[in-house]
Amino acid sequence: MTPASDGGASSKRVKRAPRVAGPFQGRRLGAISTDLTIHDLSLTGCLIESFHDVQVGRRMTIEIDLPSEATVRLEAESVNTRPNFGFAVKFLDMTPQVRVHLARTVFTRLTKAKSAK
Repeated sequence: MTPASDGGASSKRVKRAPRVAGPFQGRRLGAISTDLTIHDLSLTGCLIESFHDVQVGRRMTIEIDLPSEATVRLEAESVNTRPNFGFAVKFLDMTPQVRVHLARTVFTRLTKAKSAK
């Protein structure tokens, strides 16, 4: 199939938001709050280190401690699992202020990583 015959679908690529490795510390809030280690942080989601399985589609409230910024609270939904490591979440209904804190953290970390090369 050529790109013209499939409507260009084969030539489309999913764009991922820039990610920073971390780790970042945080918490999963609920009846019992649980400490988290967070990796691959972006404006759209992150990878949460966990030795407990979490079903895809599970909604949760998390807090992430952002160095040189603030602690942000986000609603998140699990989107996939990474066996023997954890699960990925996408962020939902983010406030503009939280978005600014995340963007500054990601930008600062990416800038530092590029200047270190």
